[in-house]
Amino acid sequence: MMTFLDAHLVIAILFLTLVFSVEIFSTRKTKASKSRYLLYAVILSIPFRIANTNKNDALENVKFIQDGHALKCTVDSTLYKVSHAEGWGVENDIYFIKDSLLIRADHCKE
Repeated sequence: MMTFLDAHLVIAILFLTLVFSVEIFSTRKTKASKSRYLLYAVILSIPFRIANTNKNDALENVKFIQDGHALKCTVDSTLYKVSHAEGWGVENDIYFIKDSLLIRADHCKE
């Protein structure tokens, strides 16, 4: 699942962890602190939920290709038709591969 965490999400997680740590070790405690802890926990869980959704999309797309269907994948505004008939393969249940080109399976649509 870590493959599906984007760099921006990792930076956000690290920043929120820092903020959360400062809040925990702060000597000033208020009634709002408990609700802030819950808010921080929810915010910290969002990137992992997104990564899990992307992973599930990738697994569904890999199964779709293995069943003999074709997908349209977009990478840097270039559209690729991905199917076994076009010579594409699957690597690590995460990527579609053809020659030296790897496309993450979650970047594709039917």
